Amino acid sequence: MTRESESFSCNVHNLSSGGSKFEIAQILERDDYVELKVGDSKSLRGRVAWAKTPYYGLHFDDEGNEWSETLAKIEAYKAEDDKPAADAEYPENSNDFDPFDFDQPDD
Repeated sequence: MTRESESFSCNVHNLSSGGSKFEIAQILERDDYVELKVGDSKSLRGRVAWAKTPYYGLHFDDEGNEWSETLAKIEAYKAEDDKPAADAEYPENSNDFDPFDFDQPDD
């Protein structure tokens, strides 16, 4: 996220074509203009619509056709980030493991 010439990391909780709910350590004011960028997607400019520190609501300025392309890039970025590492190790009998069975002994 960028405000004027300052860049900050933030956690995006909700994202839609009209805006976003995000969490950030920096203090923002209502009506501040910021740009949100996820991965290598296009930056989305908007204004802070509401503030309840550390949570904020962002109303995007750009909507419409450009947004669909940007959202597709964000979804692709998230999907890539969610993939397991190529060298991840899994138990031999991983099909027998039930993550919701809390009575299973820890190995």
